[in-house]
Amino acid sequence: MLCCRIDELAELDSEFFQLAQDCNVELVFSPLRSKQDLVETGKKYYHVINHGFTINDLALLDKWNATPQAVYFDRYLLRLGFDESVPGAFGFAQQCFQTIAKPASIHLRLSENNPAANLDDDNWLCRRLTEALLLGHASPACEFYCDTFADNDRGYFPRAGVVDRRYNPRAGMLLIQQINSLLSEREEFDEALLETGDHLVSFTPDTAGKHCIICIPDDDFGLPELEAYLGRLAGQVSDWRMLDLVSNETISLDSKSDLNRTLAKHYPFALLG
Repeated sequence: MLCCRIDELAELDSEFFQLAQDCNVELVFSPLRSKQDLVETGKKYYHVINHGFTINDLALLDKWNATPQAVYFDRYLLRLGFDESVPGAFGFAQQCFQTIAKPASIHLRLSENNPAANLDDDNWLCRRLTEALLLGHASPACEFYCDTFADNDRGYFPRAGVVDRRYNPRAGMLLIQQINSLLSEREEFDEALLETGDHLVSFTPDTAGKHCIICIPDDDFGLPELEAYLGRLAGQVSDWRMLDLVSNETISLDSKSDLNRTLAKHYPFALLG
């Protein structure tokens, strides 16, 4: 990754880019941001260095793409903050891919904007990871990467990772394993079936004729909401079952107590048919 001001790209020696090409090194460009850039967005400025494009930087991205050096870069970095939408970043990356033909490397931040605030919320983390995994699988316009792997419980930006400090898997790691397993069984993913309003992501049937719907619930999603959704699916599949994407437990839809127990965790889950 190369991080600098766009105006500074002209100062780079052409041999640098030639060397990267000769060594088959993928180059990702990330613009260095100033305090003024953040102040203009109306957000609070903290004394930390920021870099990367945002979903409001279409003009800035066009400015970079117009430089002679842009042709040497394979990707650009899109920074996605704590309070910014994953589907929103995905839509921005798709729009830009059609015009500049370069995919985005989306920096999925798993920390608060305030460097002193601790973020240790497995529910929020799992929902965000699920959106990133599914949308990253849906299109060549972007790839997602997280800003932490193991828990960081001290210093700036304390936050939970997908493994703890002893590298035992947390809920996020278990969820990633299950979703990757489901994705590997399905060659096609229809992004048009994304239903963000109902917190649902739908897959097209695979070659074996199976169905898979991954649900990303909010804190108000419970058994009545699940039954209402299943009612809309009546006639499509006769034998649905629920898969807990963290525990890998399969739950019968006839067991109200097991369903309530699973839904009370507010983790993403799958409906398989």
